[in-house]
Amino acid sequence: MDSIGEFWGQTPISATQEIGVCPQNWLLSGNCVSYVAMKVLIAEDDRDSRELLSWLLQKLGHQVVATEDGTQAWEAYRKGRFGLVILDLLMPDIDGFELCRRIRANQESQYTYIILITALIGKKDYLEGMEAGADDFVTKPFDPDELKARLGVAEPRVIYTQVTP
Repeated sequence: MDSIGEFWGQTPISATQEIGVCPQNWLLSGNCVSYVAMKVLIAEDDRDSRELLSWLLQKLGHQVVATEDGTQAWEAYRKGRFGLVILDLLMPDIDGFELCRRIRANQESQYTYIILITALIGKKDYLEGMEAGADDFVTKPFDPDELKARLGVAEPRVIYTQVTP
């Protein structure tokens, strides 16, 4: 596959094209991090958290679709192609666990990296999220540098699955 433009956004971006290298505000442990643009779906019912996540991801160059509940997120996921989905666990209608299960059960050829985000802290919730198919788990309030680091883990996995038959 030469380009995964629809997946990454409106402008075709090759799987290896960097949109930025070492922005001034993105230095992790003194190491420089490169990144590529991803199309990201956010499902978060708390307005402040949703807006903060959207702002941070857009600032990093990602294309963001933000929804305020599980039903809206499920509809958006079915209509679009997302490399990364960030789900709050506790939402009206469809919760993050169920949404994660639906995404995994309905994946086509592309892989979607799923990060669950929640104020719940406990082994039970973590294990249930992982069993539902999540790739990662972040607790609220989240640290922007921690989220950036986790995005750095997600990006190569998403890219690899998009260009590998």
